[in-house]
Amino acid sequence: MAAGGDGGALVKPEELQPIRVDGNEMQDRNTWLLHLEMSVEDLERIPGGPKEGLKVKLIDYGGSDTQRVDYELEAVLEYSNHLSCWLGVMEEGTLEHGEVR
Repeated sequence: MAAGGDGGALVKPEELQPIRVDGNEMQDRNTWLLHLEMSVEDLERIPGGPKEGLKVKLIDYGGSDTQRVDYELEAVLEYSNHLSCWLGVMEEGTLEHGEVR
């Protein structure tokens, strides 16, 4: 299922929820802040809501161009009380294509 034009459809439980991210929102080389509106919208589509330890797919479209994917990778959700937002922590070895800068 492609992110962006899915009309807000829920993801089937066996699929990884795609979460749109911006590479500029990286906290460090392996962690993304999921506080942008597009990321929050995607988190809200998770059946039952986001949970600690849930595996998701992070997708960076390189800005507003949803036809160009900079990278995709698998990550695990963690909630930061300090930052008051969800974080996506990269699972090592799951970068599907592209390059994390």
